[in-house]
Amino acid sequence: MIRPSLLDISFHCPLAHRLADQHGAGRAALMGQAFHALSAATGGDKEQKEIADALFIRLSDKEAEELMEWHTPEDFSMFQYRMRYKDAEKELPIGLTEQGRYTENKSKAMTYGTLDMAWALQMEDRRVAIVGDIKKSKWTIDTPDCLQLWAYGLAYADMTKCTSLICGVWAAKEGHWIWGKEWDLIWDVDRLLTRVTRAASNTQGRPCLGPHCSNKCYARLHCPEYCMADNSKLAIPEPGRLTEDTAKNLLVAAQSVKEQAEMAIDFCKEFTRRNGGLKHEGKVYKPIRGKGRDSVMGVKKVREILGDELAARIINKGGQGVQYRWVNDTEDK
Repeated sequence: MIRPSLLDISFHCPLAHRLADQHGAGRAALMGQAFHALSAATGGDKEQKEIADALFIRLSDKEAEELMEWHTPEDFSMFQYRMRYKDAEKELPIGLTEQGRYTENKSKAMTYGTLDMAWALQMEDRRVAIVGDIKKSKWTIDTPDCLQLWAYGLAYADMTKCTSLICGVWAAKEGHWIWGKEWDLIWDVDRLLTRVTRAASNTQGRPCLGPHCSNKCYARLHCPEYCMADNSKLAIPEPGRLTEDTAKNLLVAAQSVKEQAEMAIDFCKEFTRRNGGLKHEGKVYKPIRGKGRDSVMGVKKVREILGDELAARIINKGGQGVQYRWVNDTEDK
């Protein structure tokens, strides 16, 4: 049995889900759990409010401050219907069998996890399962039509007797929905289930290095293959000799070394904090305290206090930025 959230990385690498089970996803997972509970509590769920309070205590001040800038899911229109977040089924434990059926029994499940939110929309000609998942940012996932949401969606559709499925992602930092296509489960169920099953059963063999490591695997720094990347691939080729294959290998190796170096530096910083510094040949490496920079409250808080019209006068919109990251090749779709 595998958690749906691990399917997209397990599709590529047989070791990923075992590493995640052993080591978790660290602070990112804790922040996600806290925000999920906080969002569910906005509808008056006292149990989720207690969970959110308990999780927020474990966050650093910086993490809690960042989380308060995120947006809780908003209502949306689907076809001619208004779907309200407060009406959704939230934090629903749900399992999917190898036959594509819903189950509550973990021992019978191929995948089992907690669904963020879902609606069963009855229309004149069909019944539609609408499955939503909260992600930190629109950059966290390439598309809502992913293995994680298909696993949740197939189980929820079977549970609610729906004949089609729509998957969506709520991008919490940006505050908007991203929707996938509508899948006709009479015709498409085998296609979706086959891919989910392939990922869930990919549990044997050696780790597989690739773009998915830095893009999807939160436990990559515990992976022997990732952390022992062939440093010979870091050799910078002569100008004009870089090919697509050498560039790909160079980038994956460089990302691995960079992450390990940054973690090593963080460990050393923590050592100096606890032990008063690192001494070497008349020098000492230690924290130097400086005057803190003045700052103002976040954009979200400014809008809440001043209102959108007045806030718009003092909030400067930044220019379009550029990020380099691994995303789906649209030409292959």
